[in-house]
Amino acid sequence: MLLLVFTAIGGGIATAGLMWSQGALLSLLSAPIGASLATLAVACLLATRRSAEWRSEPDLDRQSDEMVAVLRGIAARGLDRKSDADAPDRKVA
Repeated sequence: MLLLVFTAIGGGIATAGLMWSQGALLSLLSAPIGASLATLAVACLLATRRSAEWRSEPDLDRQSDEMVAVLRGIAARGLDRKSDADAPDRKVA
């Protein structure tokens, strides 16, 4: 995320610098557009690079299925304990 922030700042400054010969007002108005385009380009590059890593991990589905099973087990134990504590026929000594 910090990379995208620095890219936006650098892209805005670079665009303003390139457009300065056309006038100060046009330079200042074009800086946000240049910053946005530079950030979009870097974000697409990062997404492309990271998507290859995510695809190369074959057992992510298995890991998420295991985590869901563990969480369901914990939830089931919590519900069982709650129903035991709420039982009306329980004798208190």
